[in-house]
Amino acid sequence: MKKTIIVFYSEGYCDQVAKALSEYYQKLADEVSVLLINEAQYTSWGSRRFKDGLYRFSMRYFPGINRFGGFISYQYNEKFKSKSSKNVKETESQEADVAIEEKEESFKKIRTRFRKMDNILLRFNPDVVVCTTPVSLEKALKARERLRMPVQICVAITDYCTNRGMINHGVDKFLVQNAKIKQTLSTFGIKDETVDVLGTPICKSIVEEYDRNTQLEAFGVTNKDLKNILIVSGRCGCARVIDAFKDLAPYASEMNIFVMANDSRNIHSFVKTYTKASKSTDNIYVIDSMDDMAKLYSVIDVIVTSPTAAITYEAAARGIPCVLLNPANQLEEGNFQYLSTNGFAFIGEKTSHLVPTVLSLAKGENPDGSKLNIKKQPTNAAKLYGDSILAMISEEMQKKKQEKAKSKKAADEIKDEIVDAKVEDKKAEKAKKEAKKKK
Repeated sequence: MKKTIIVFYSEGYCDQVAKALSEYYQKLADEVSVLLINEAQYTSWGSRRFKDGLYRFSMRYFPGINRFGGFISYQYNEKFKSKSSKNVKETESQEADVAIEEKEESFKKIRTRFRKMDNILLRFNPDVVVCTTPVSLEKALKARERLRMPVQICVAITDYCTNRGMINHGVDKFLVQNAKIKQTLSTFGIKDETVDVLGTPICKSIVEEYDRNTQLEAFGVTNKDLKNILIVSGRCGCARVIDAFKDLAPYASEMNIFVMANDSRNIHSFVKTYTKASKSTDNIYVIDSMDDMAKLYSVIDVIVTSPTAAITYEAAARGIPCVLLNPANQLEEGNFQYLSTNGFAFIGEKTSHLVPTVLSLAKGENPDGSKLNIKKQPTNAAKLYGDSILAMISEEMQKKKQEKAKSKKAADEIKDEIVDAKVEDKKAEKAKKEAKKKK
């Protein structure tokens, strides 16, 4: 029987795992069916737009607000860290109670229509559900409990620190970036055997090499002999990018400065206004968006970035040195601490840190003057993730899945028979009443 895996992700925020797993499972298409489902498919439009809009606005204009919101969320999750959904594990009993009153059954159908996660699980009947966001985890746990389905829930934590919203004792498997996260999970009562340390999965396309001169011409670079510095933040843009640009722009004669705006109008407008006021656009290039980041990475020598997991790991996979900007929320603070203290990135919080560090790295030197030697991070994490998830699907679990599907089908057939019988009874009763009226 073909194995079915659903990966829940959020487009533009937590989609790296989904894309990497999809790429890996394409090689196993005869054995595995993988479905990528965006958060938009199981959350309300209004709440999603509000949350996304608030996040973008705070990151682009007031990162401090985002940090405060993250702090509140952190405290909430810390307070309720031991709280888990009741009876979240699959029970052994296979109840098939079909004697449901017609009113109750109608009400149940109405409720299920608005439970999108329930509908997804019922439709695809997956073996494993992979959750990459707190929202998907919460909804998947509740849906499994309500439906009593033999589906296993896997959590992927790709940040360099623990996301408190992803901790729940109902989770069957945790796939995490590093051993420190595993240690943190153990303090929450999570058993070590349920945690696999596998790194961060990325698509192979991100490490593809393009001809440097060809790409420089495509970007319109005139001084090809200079080193290329990329200033980029998370996928929603961040005000930190503007601060970093203001610090490095005076040194544009010594380097080519690329600014990744990520479709952020305030970043784009600021850079354009700055270059216009300085009456010089030499060696400064604004990029609003990129379909293939590998083309940009192929010409970049140093990356100045917010401490986000996706960008820093993509850079590490290619061996590009990273300079970290001031973090804008709790997760970024955790990433910043891990990367900087373990020697995976350089500190660029302040101007006194940022400028000399970037200038040194552009020369191929560490800030202390020693020779720069950046080790590339492994790029096989997608395979490790994929194999670990497949290992969760045992023959016993697949048998339970088949039995559950058969039981549901039989129950539905019985319900249909009951409904048909009630309809026939109503017709007969109606016919008797009409006959009496005629008499």
